[in-house]
Amino acid sequence: MTEAFDVLIPGDENWPKASIAVDPLAVFSSLPIKTQIWLEKLMLIENTDYKEIWERHESTSQFEQLLNKLYEHYYSSKTTFVELTSLSKKLPRDTEKSFDPTLLKTVLQASRTH
Repeated sequence: MTEAFDVLIPGDENWPKASIAVDPLAVFSSLPIKTQIWLEKLMLIENTDYKEIWERHESTSQFEQLLNKLYEHYYSSKTTFVELTSLSKKLPRDTEKSFDPTLLKTVLQASRTH
């Protein structure tokens, strides 16, 4: 599943790819049973071009459920949080009065509990 998930979240120089940030079995087990069965069938296809498979299935409810859970796990992972924190330190600070440092602190604290 890691290869298949990496096609959906390939990562780049600032963001980890899915296989680094998420546990594929945790994503799988968080899916509804029907979606798990659907995904198992897709993973059994040999010599799979996952990009092609995802393109063929992107309008299905199972694909939508998979993508939602994958992103949920990805953005709540410690690996992604570390990268996000690192990236935020590299960017210029907003000194406008519209910037609320207490809101940022609250968001960061909430994300640490996941």
